Amino acid sequence: MAKRFMEIDIKSDMPSVADAKKRLMARIAEAQRSGTAVLKVIHGYGSSGVGGKLRIGLRKTLERLLSEGRLRRVIPGEQWDIFDPATQSLLGDYAELSGDEDLGQHNVGITIVELRRKRG
Repeated sequence: MAKRFMEIDIKSDMPSVADAKKRLMARIAEAQRSGTAVLKVIHGYGSSGVGGKLRIGLRKTLERLLSEGRLRRVIPGEQWDIFDPATQSLLGDYAELSGDEDLGQHNVGITIVELRRKRG
């Protein structure tokens, strides 16, 4: 049975933004092939505390994929809260996510991504 939720740590070895985007795209494709429904992308928030290049670059990529219809939902970590309508909707579809340690923590270093199922 496919794992419905997967956590991926893109920032751990501090890649360049270009390398991080390549990794993200590869992990999304891998997750779709395996039937994973939701990813928690750990990208960090930037050492300055006002936003890092990695977070900004990866979120732009995710927003582009969302606008192209390649993703179902993207929820920034700071909105990953039970009072957020998008979070409520995702939790309604995947109740097991209610146990995520970052839920309600307003963690700007993560982004929650619901994937579209790979066709054919």
